[in-house]
Amino acid sequence: MLTIVSALRAETEPIIQAMPRVEALPCGAGSLRRYRHFDLLRVGVGEQRAVQSFKAYLERYRPSQVVLMGFAGALNAQVSIGQVFAIEKIIHAGSSQTLALPLPETFGRLARASLLTVAKALTDGGEKNKFREQFKTDLVDMESFYLAALCHERHIECFALKGVSDLADSAANMQFKKNFKSVSLILFETLKSILQIEK
Repeated sequence: MLTIVSALRAETEPIIQAMPRVEALPCGAGSLRRYRHFDLLRVGVGEQRAVQSFKAYLERYRPSQVVLMGFAGALNAQVSIGQVFAIEKIIHAGSSQTLALPLPETFGRLARASLLTVAKALTDGGEKNKFREQFKTDLVDMESFYLAALCHERHIECFALKGVSDLADSAANMQFKKNFKSVSLILFETLKSILQIEK
């Protein structure tokens, strides 16, 4: 069974609107929507909520594959808002621990990127530059490392798709509000094309 995991409803709103669910259930601090061919799990923002929700889900269900799908800020100056990347590694900013993620053949045409997971949203250009210099990563988010680590512990195949919603600087909040709907649509179209999800 495939499980698509996101932090925010906004990240998967096009899926919710396009595909009739079988059932909706609470799951930790998040929510679970069950479809015929996959589960859609929203875990909430930040380490605590995301881990609680994902653990609650994994206690009841055993997915064969997990796709972490959602928004990310750009650390690399060559990255543009609206781009979608297949994530090849995730680094935890606090411990510098690195998790490598597989890249299935269906991800073949997607650009690759590295992802940094931090404790709080980056909205300061100086902090952004510090993290970019230290970790050399392309993108930043707040949950993916913890979710991928739970998959690794349970030997569940885990992939990640990230759409760039902002530039992780002082204008990040404004950029996010302006772009999140269009980026979520790009993510949805990318997901449909590579995973061939059906209603």
